[in-house]
Amino acid sequence: MRRLALEEDDVAIILKSDGSCEASVPTLKDDQNKVLSDNLFLGAAVMNALQNEYLCTAIQKALYEVCKSSEKKQNFRRKKKAR
Repeated sequence: MRRLALEEDDVAIILKSDGSCEASVPTLKDDQNKVLSDNLFLGAAVMNALQNEYLCTAIQKALYEVCKSSEKKQNFRRKKKAR
């Protein structure tokens, strides 16, 4: 087991090999009138996406396209260097 060192306002999402996930988010106090921090808002968005099949599929497709595009760029750079 590994331990993460988190600060008071840090957010962590752990994706486990068995397909489950866990999250650690800061405790919001009742007297807080401030806007949610960007990392807390993004953490909540990611956790919501992980529970939404449509969003998970869209994220996977987008990542596939980014990786495919990146791979093409890498291959192009390799060919260019070989000349």
